[in-house]
Amino acid sequence: MATSDQLELRQTMEHTLSKFLNSSIEVSAAQDARLISSTLDPSCLRYIRPISLLRKLGAPVDFGFDVATFEKAMEGEMPVFRTKSVAISDVSIDTMAKTAAATTVYVNRLIDGQEFDLQFSWHVSFTEDGAKVAKIVQWCDAIEFPIYQTAQNVLLEKLKSGKTVDGIEKLSGAETDEN
Repeated sequence: MATSDQLELRQTMEHTLSKFLNSSIEVSAAQDARLISSTLDPSCLRYIRPISLLRKLGAPVDFGFDVATFEKAMEGEMPVFRTKSVAISDVSIDTMAKTAAATTVYVNRLIDGQEFDLQFSWHVSFTEDGAKVAKIVQWCDAIEFPIYQTAQNVLLEKLKSGKTVDGIEKLSGAETDEN
């Protein structure tokens, strides 16, 4: 039987995990990349997997982001996308190991109107009190994610060079399924 301390820790971890996985909605609404890190320990590292995806994207196989680097990357991408929704499923929390796992589907819309259903699996480690995420291993959909990244990069390059983006939409804050 779980003790009240274990139940409290589980609730804290559930809250931290949910806030972390939903942070893209907050980032989109506020246009503030720092919000992506509101639940992260300052020393948190984020690792992208699988290795085959990293190879396909031309990244080193041990690629990872520290908090500041990931925020900077998000800031650079924000002009061309918004997260419309996040569906979280398959949540598993281990209070003894201070870890959790989950599956998500993020629906992202680009400024040219393209929408992508981006699937991720997550394994996160928490600080002792469960209030912050200490380490992230993010498994990305190896088929859809590179297509999304390419489309996003094309739009970013067009914007940087001053070219017009066909079908450009004004994206204000978080989008909803009704938009």
